Amino acid sequence: MVRARAPDGRVYNLGAGLYDVQIEKAFVRNTVDRAAELLAREGDKAVQKLRDPANEFTFLDNYIFVLGMDGMAIVDPSFENAPFRNFSDFQDSNGKKPFP
Repeated sequence: MVRARAPDGRVYNLGAGLYDVQIEKAFVRNTVDRAAELLAREGDKAVQKLRDPANEFTFLDNYIFVLGMDGMAIVDPSFENAPFRNFSDFQDSNGKKPFP
């Protein structure tokens, strides 16, 4: 995950969902970094862009998700009909929890 600070000071966590496609980690990292830069530049405008299924950051079954620092989903393309899911107990594959 990558953290980005929006112009209004809010901090977001961004990552990518990968399903069934072998894709280079460098490509995924670059995509997440570009989305974080967009969010840092544009704040809420970027959130709206990232929610658009036709955004430049979606490729095949790969997409960007955005979580607030409280663990609540802000952009979650895998569950568009269940907004604001709570990921506060999420752990990565190494057991690290990104939320305090």
